[in-house]
Amino acid sequence: MKSVFRCLILVLAIGSVTATQAEVSVMSFNLRIATAPDGENDWSHRRAGCVSAIASIGPDLMGVQENISEMNDYLRANLNDTYACVITTSSNPDPAVDAIYYRKDRFELLRHSFFYLSPTPNTPSLGWDGQYPRVAQYVVLSDKQDGDTLCFVNTHLDHVGVVARREGLRLIADSIRALEARYGTDLPTFLTGDFNTTPDDTNLAPIRAMMTSTQEHFGNDHITFHSFGDTTTKGVTIDYIFYRHALPMEFRVITEGYGIPYLSDHYPILGRFRSDLPKTVPATSFGLHP
Repeated sequence: MKSVFRCLILVLAIGSVTATQAEVSVMSFNLRIATAPDGENDWSHRRAGCVSAIASIGPDLMGVQENISEMNDYLRANLNDTYACVITTSSNPDPAVDAIYYRKDRFELLRHSFFYLSPTPNTPSLGWDGQYPRVAQYVVLSDKQDGDTLCFVNTHLDHVGVVARREGLRLIADSIRALEARYGTDLPTFLTGDFNTTPDDTNLAPIRAMMTSTQEHFGNDHITFHSFGDTTTKGVTIDYIFYRHALPMEFRVITEGYGIPYLSDHYPILGRFRSDLPKTVPATSFGLHP
């Protein structure tokens, strides 16, 4: 009887550990800006398909790039109030157009901010050899189900500046460390974005030193940028989901068209993770660079 009782306690203990593990799905999606002259692949022809894809896949977290206000308005109006959206605001003449979406029924916002990828991150500025001002944005979220906390970062690195890409990732890495110092060193963190950087580029070193690429973990080398299927150019992998303090369960490149030829000139990518999340710390006031 004592042996049975001990076994029951062990089973219950194991079950309680498993029950605390939360699963979260993370998506990165470069929408291709609506002002681009794309003809039959113009945003007006793609937007319904993009909504269908997001609604069907239903990610818990989504980092979006090239999402100007008219695109953001359309997504929010047609996703049935499923997501809250944090969009970067800037006084720059060429405002950043990145956005973070998170499920309103799942998460509560504790903190959000953004910073410029430049030597002066708290001031609107162009970074190093970049062509455009670039930012990274982040949210710290509490899971409404159990009060656990995670961090989600989204960015779009410069397509011209080599130094800007490398130093931008270094700045993001430093900022994640600062957030961990505030919210806990085992804070599950996810980073999405169009890095304009291929997997063999040493510019990824600053972020690889502290985070893991989901596609590399699964050995998935499928291209993510395809230029609307242009056969005269070779597709490349430049979109990523990096993770830290989480267990990767799945990664896939979403090549389905959801009723249209192409959702974008990039394929959306999706990662699924599991993690024992640390307990929430009190919310803090908003700021810029952590």
